[in-house]
Amino acid sequence: MEHIRKRICDYLEENNIKSSQLCEILGLKKSPLTDWKNEHSRPTLAQIVAICENFGISSDYLLFGKSLKCVNLSTEDRELLSLFNELNNDEKKICLAYLKGFIDNERRHTAVSDHQIKIVGK
Repeated sequence: MEHIRKRICDYLEENNIKSSQLCEILGLKKSPLTDWKNEHSRPTLAQIVAICENFGISSDYLLFGKSLKCVNLSTEDRELLSLFNELNNDEKKICLAYLKGFIDNERRHTAVSDHQIKIVGK
């Protein structure tokens, strides 16, 4: 369990993720990091799952130390994920809604353009 705690702390530090962000994700008022570091408590399975899902960390990495490189994130993907992780939950919802709308709009625009090309090409 010591290794899991260390990998969580290392990941948070390397990615400039604040303990307050971890609290928000885990639904806690106080960061568990101090308790984990002092071995007063350990991350629960539910907390490990929430960390993996919200930060895009492989459970293989947290549990077994397998390299994050196996996830194959590009530099742009890592940057996007890092920026996204700086947002609070409400901001993340807004960002996701905007991104989904943007993608839908682009697909509709592309479909219209393809249709116009076919009509012109008749």
